[in-house]
Amino acid sequence: MLTPRRPPWPRPDGPPRNRAALRRGGGASRPPVGRSRAATGRIHHATDATFAALVADAPAVLVDLWAPWCPPCLALQPIIKKVAATLGRRVKVVKVNVDENPELTRKFRVTAIPKLVLIHGARRRAQVGLLGEAALREWVRAGLATN
Repeated sequence: MLTPRRPPWPRPDGPPRNRAALRRGGGASRPPVGRSRAATGRIHHATDATFAALVADAPAVLVDLWAPWCPPCLALQPIIKKVAATLGRRVKVVKVNVDENPELTRKFRVTAIPKLVLIHGARRRAQVGLLGEAALREWVRAGLATN
């Protein structure tokens, strides 16, 4: 009796790997050559307890107030990731889940999501709603230039 062939995808141990991916360490995500992970812009996840310590030493902070059930918030995630990579170390990007962090939700007066808040020095600049990549980059650049 013939045994049925298993389809090559999905494999129980993840996606199929080629030899080049195996040589690199199993296809793990790596920063571009010549850049460290910190220089490409990292997105931090903050809670009510960790927010103050996370943003204390940052010259500028972009806060993304979001929720996992919000479609515009989910659509904004890859855009913020790209913008964070272009901003590098100039702006620290912090994501706050409004469902899990009621104190920060009150502090930033969240009535609609996604809400972006740019904190630069003593100034705050807020934006509610979905922005495209170019519009978000321009909004952050303008917020950094006003101080």
